[in-house]
Amino acid sequence: LSFTSGFYARNAGGLVPCLLPVVSEMYSSEACARQIYQRAPFEFEPGSTWSYNSFHLQVAGAMAATASGLSVQQMLQKYLIEPLSLTSTRWEGGKNPGLAGNMITTGDDYDRILRAHVSNELLPKNITEEMERDYLEPPVQIANTSSFLAKLLGHYSMCTYFECFFPKPSDFTPSCKKANIHVDAGLFGYYPLIDRAKGTYMQIVRTKMVTSPLDFYAPTVTSMVLRRLVKPSVDFALSHLTNVGAEDASDPAGAEKIWQETDGILRLSGLDAIHSSPEELWFGTNDTSSKMGLVETLLPEQLWPEAREDATDAILI
Repeated sequence: LSFTSGFYARNAGGLVPCLLPVVSEMYSSEACARQIYQRAPFEFEPGSTWSYNSFHLQVAGAMAATASGLSVQQMLQKYLIEPLSLTSTRWEGGKNPGLAGNMITTGDDYDRILRAHVSNELLPKNITEEMERDYLEPPVQIANTSSFLAKLLGHYSMCTYFECFFPKPSDFTPSCKKANIHVDAGLFGYYPLIDRAKGTYMQIVRTKMVTSPLDFYAPTVTSMVLRRLVKPSVDFALSHLTNVGAEDASDPAGAEKIWQETDGILRLSGLDAIHSSPEELWFGTNDTSSKMGLVETLLPEQLWPEAREDATDAILI
């Protein structure tokens, strides 16, 4: 669950047949886990190196399902969907659901998940604390294909990041750890956030399909900008209800602020090599012919998925 099992992939997915679209539904979760064990690159001593890919969760889900005597879909239904009364949540993949990226839900359903997690309604406090500790502390190393994610988002816990925004002197700082804000920035722009220091949560609910390698990080970065602009106002509003401190909400969000925030993230992350301006990132005015070489340098091959068409109110995780 901390993505330090030892499995390695050159991309954020993992290229084995049982994880490929359409083909994956021909496998059971147990058969897929067996295929991953037999065919996926196992490059590191367990616990030594963080490598972001889909192998870890797929194996973990099969193990949990086997121990419970249920299928993965039945397990998700029994322990998550039914207890939280989720009405619009499902996992694609049939009897072999993709646990790292095939969840489809809505903002209303995910609000129930966030609320239950913050209040320890679904899991006891000692479990959530274990899930939210820093699993990238030394001597854990970061695989070469995952270093940019740590640079952009921060250190990893169990399926979430310690939020750590630019500017920062290193990929992760003591102040980021002290802030204790956990995020799971999605590829398509969804941005849920839990602020443990304040005991609050919020979410940026949006879906923007990624159809080009040049735009791979665009939905994520634009949602990071929205979070920077919106959260101070959310904190200010909630502070009157919860008596917790609020960030400075005196600076209203405006177009100039959006461009400033976007420009800062692009420059400090190195993504300005692909997106020459904030407007280009937001509105997708990229020259695909001249920049593909840069993309191949910055992004592992086959990192982006094929475009998909889903309901407009759905969030793809």
